[in-house]
Amino acid sequence: MIPWPSCQVGIEPATLLPWHRLVAECWEVSRRWRSLVSGRGAVEISGDPNLDSSERSDS
Repeated sequence: MIPWPSCQVGIEPATLLPWHRLVAECWEVSRRWRSLVSGRGAVEISGDPNLDSSERSDS
């Protein structure tokens, strides 16, 4: 019988976590965008709590 090489296959959690955060942020932006364009109410997309909706450029 041929022995299997002693190696591990997988992704380190430290590598996976930044990607998970990025995907979660993209989903949140997508959700806000769909809410904004569907007319269910304006949602501030920038995520900047210091930006008042009156300061938004509607061009």
